[in-house]
Amino acid sequence: MKKQYSLNFNQYTPVSKGSGYLFMQYEAIASFLRTNFKAHFHDVLLKPIKRENAVDFWSEDHKSYQEIEQLAPEQRTEILQKYNALIYEVEQRCKMLAAGTGQDDFSWASILRKVFDMDSNILLSDGQDLRIIWGWSFLNKSSYSLPLAAFAHLLETNEAEEEPIVAEEVQDDHENNLETQPEIEDLATEPEVVEESPIPEEQIEELPAHDNQEQMHIQEHLSDPEEPAEPLKDEGQKRTPPPRSGNAFTQFLDACERFGRKYWWLICLLLLLFLLFLLKDCSSPNDNKLASEMDPVEVEKIYNEIMPEHPRARKEPIQEEDLINDEESRARIVGNVVNIALKKKSDNFRNFAVDLKQAFPEQNYEVVYFDDQTRRLQFQFPEEKRADIKAQIKSKLSHYKILIWDEAIFETSRTFNDPLFSDRSASWPISLTKTDKAWETTTGDTSVIVAVIDDGFDLNHPELKGKVYKPYNVVTDNKQITSGPDRKHGTHVAGIIGAKNNNGKGICGIAPGCRLMPIQAAGQDGMFTMTDVIDGVLYAIKNNADVINMSLGKMFPEGIPPQQQEEIANQYGKDEAKFWNELYQMAEENNVTIVIAAGNQDFRVGMDPMQRSQKVIKVAATDFEMKKANFSNFFSRNLRNGSCVSAPGVNIMSSIPSNQYEMMSGTSMASPIVAGVVALMKSVNPRLTNQQVFKILQETSLKNVDRKLGAFVQSNLAVAKARN
Repeated sequence: MKKQYSLNFNQYTPVSKGSGYLFMQYEAIASFLRTNFKAHFHDVLLKPIKRENAVDFWSEDHKSYQEIEQLAPEQRTEILQKYNALIYEVEQRCKMLAAGTGQDDFSWASILRKVFDMDSNILLSDGQDLRIIWGWSFLNKSSYSLPLAAFAHLLETNEAEEEPIVAEEVQDDHENNLETQPEIEDLATEPEVVEESPIPEEQIEELPAHDNQEQMHIQEHLSDPEEPAEPLKDEGQKRTPPPRSGNAFTQFLDACERFGRKYWWLICLLLLLFLLFLLKDCSSPNDNKLASEMDPVEVEKIYNEIMPEHPRARKEPIQEEDLINDEESRARIVGNVVNIALKKKSDNFRNFAVDLKQAFPEQNYEVVYFDDQTRRLQFQFPEEKRADIKAQIKSKLSHYKILIWDEAIFETSRTFNDPLFSDRSASWPISLTKTDKAWETTTGDTSVIVAVIDDGFDLNHPELKGKVYKPYNVVTDNKQITSGPDRKHGTHVAGIIGAKNNNGKGICGIAPGCRLMPIQAAGQDGMFTMTDVIDGVLYAIKNNADVINMSLGKMFPEGIPPQQQEEIANQYGKDEAKFWNELYQMAEENNVTIVIAAGNQDFRVGMDPMQRSQKVIKVAATDFEMKKANFSNFFSRNLRNGSCVSAPGVNIMSSIPSNQYEMMSGTSMASPIVAGVVALMKSVNPRLTNQQVFKILQETSLKNVDRKLGAFVQSNLAVAKARN
C-alpha cells in the first residue's frame, strides 16, 4: 500500500449517512464492489485511514497518483471519460438495486450513489489508471461531468466484452453473496481492518462511534410459519344425524327473526366493529408510525421517494407569482415555502424528513430542497394554508426541536450614484481610514482569500483579472460567473476590496494583494433568495475563505415608524435569527470572519434577522465628515465588542462591468472597506481568531460622536495591533 493523499477535517466536510460518516464504512463498501462489480471497480476507491485531525487515503498498489488537473490535457480527457463511464455504470446498477426486492437493496443503492457522487470525489491518476478520493464534500461535479456522447464509446466497449446484467441477475448475485459479504454495520462504527496498515498502529486512532445510528444489518428472509394441518377425523366417530323433518329448521328461523327484531342494534354494532377491523387491517403498516419505529430499509425507501435527488438542488426556480409581502415581518417572501432546521444534533435528519411527509401525506405538500449538512429542508405547501402552516408543523412534529422560518427574498443593499457626489476626490475613503499608512506594512497577502457573495461579477475587468480564486455560481451550480448592466453591484464591491494596484488604471482596493472568491447568488433576473446566500456562505467556508463580505439583506417598505421597527426586531424572525447565529458559529469555528452591510433605509439594524448575531461585523456608512450618511441604517445601541463599526459609504469610486468605473454610495460600499481592513489584518497575522479581530477593531477605531454609529475603522492602527 502507498499513501496518495491527505486532507484535514477543517478543509472539507465529510459526507454523512444518518448521524455517522460514510468514509468509515470502507471495508464493507469495498467488499460489496469486489463481489458485485467488474474488476475495474475493485481498487478504484482509495482506503481512508484517520489519524488525529486528518485522513490519509491509501492505494492498494505502490504506484504514484496525482490530481488529474496536473495531467496533460489529452490524458485528463481520457481519465474523465473513464470516470464518467464508471459513474454511468454505477447509476445503472443502483437503479436495478432500487427496483429489487432484497431487504437491503435500497440501502446499498443509496450508499453507492453517495460514494460515487461527483461532488464528493477527487480524481487521481497516473495517466492510465483511475483512483478516487471519496466520502467528503468537494463540489467538483461542474469540473468532472461530461455529456454522454463524450464517453459513450467506452460503454459500448464494456457491453461488447460482457453480457448485459439484468435486474434478476443482480438480485440473484446479491443473494448468493450474502454469506460471504460483510454486514453493513452502523455507519458510525469503524469496520474491521483486515489487512495490516503501513502506518504504525499507535498512530492510527479508532474512529469515533455515534449513538442513535440507523442500523442497516442484512437480515435473513424468514419464511412464513406453516399453517397447522387439519386433524384427521376418526372414521369410527359417530356423527349427529340431520333433522328428519323441516319443523325444527322452521323453528330455528323463527327464533332468529325474533332475536333480530329485539336486538337489531347489537347486530349493527357488531357489523360496524367488523368493518373497522377490516379497514385497519388493510391500512398501510406505517400509518401512525414514527420513522424511528419503522424498519430502517422502509425508512430509506420512503426518504429516497420524497427527497430531491441531490442535496442543495432545487426542483424548480422561484416563480414571481409565488412572492408576497408578509404583513408581520414586512419583508418580501416566498408565500408557499418554509425553511425547517433541526436544532438538536442528536435528532436524525432522515427520520425527521420521513415523519414530516407522513404528517402531510397530500401530494401538494412536498420537500423541494434540502441540505443534510446544515440539517435544513424547504417544505412546500398550498399558499392558502400559510396562515397556520408553522403551527401545524410544530404541533405534528412536537417530538423534534425545530427552527422554522419563511424563505425571504434578498436584495443588494441599495446603492446611489447621484451626480451631486462627484465633486469630491475618489481617494478620500483611503485617506480617512488611514489605509495608505497601513500599506507601509502590507498591501495584503495572496494566501488570504476574501469571498464576495453578490449579484454577479465581471471577471475580465482589468482590476479583477488574475486575482480570482475558485469562483462559484450558486444558482447554476458551476463556475460560470456572469454580470450585466443591471448587475454591476458585485463588480463594484469586489473592486473596493481588492482592485489591483500599480496597474495605471482606475482605482486601488483596500487589500490589493489578497485574492478574491466571487460567489454569484443571483440569476439573470438579479433576484436571489436567502437559501442562495446560505449556500454561498457554506461554499466559502468549505473552500477556505478567510473573510466573507455580504453587502445584501432584506428590504422593507418605506415609512415604518420607530416603534414598529423595534417590534419587528424584537418579536419576529426569532427562529431565522437562531439559524443565522448557528451558521455564523460554523464560520467562526473555521476561522472565517463575516462582514455584512447594515442597510440603507435609515432603519434600526436588526429588523433583518441575519443582522442580530454578535458573531458578525455589521457596518454602517458615514459621509466625508465621519457623520452618519442620511441613508444608512443605525444601531439602536452601540455594542462595544467590535461587531458594530462604521466606514465611508458616500461617493465611493470602484469598478463596474465592461472595464468601466463609477461612484456609488451605500452601506454596500462601507462593508467591503471593513472586509478589506480585516484581510490586511489577517495578512500580517493569519492566526487571528474572530474574537481577536473584533477586539482589535474596537480598540483601534475612532469612537464616533454619533451614538447611532459604531466606531470608525482605522486601517493602520488595526494592522499594527494585529501584527503585534
